[in-house]
Amino acid sequence: MKVTPETILGTWQSDLERTLAEIKRHLRPDHPKLHEFTLPERLIPLTICYTPDSVLYTYRGEQVRARFRILACDEFSLVSEVETTRLNDQPLWHIHFLSENCYWVTVDLDWGFIYREFFIKVSGSPTIQAASSESVDREVAAKN
Repeated sequence: MKVTPETILGTWQSDLERTLAEIKRHLRPDHPKLHEFTLPERLIPLTICYTPDSVLYTYRGEQVRARFRILACDEFSLVSEVETTRLNDQPLWHIHFLSENCYWVTVDLDWGFIYREFFIKVSGSPTIQAASSESVDREVAAKN
């Protein structure tokens, strides 16, 4: 897969099942912090909508927009600079693509635990969607 800046555009949602499996692979079953990852409030998915210059986070009904820009990309990943917010305190993201519909990022918790959080694509590029719906609207109007 060749990653381009357009690869990230669209709406992505945290893959809770894959992320939790990753966490369990690295923490002992009796680890005192493991239960925190299975609390009901942690099982609410984070949704991120990427546009060419911003991200829109949706989590627990709250939406936060932040500036976003791609700094570099290679065959399998891209590096981006993201404005920090209440929902994100990491200004640089290294996004690793497993496919065009799945990526992971590293999360570094304040107690020293580092894990991979996985995301799956739930819809395509907002720009492409808007263009597609406009052309469909024109086709419908032309037929009527």
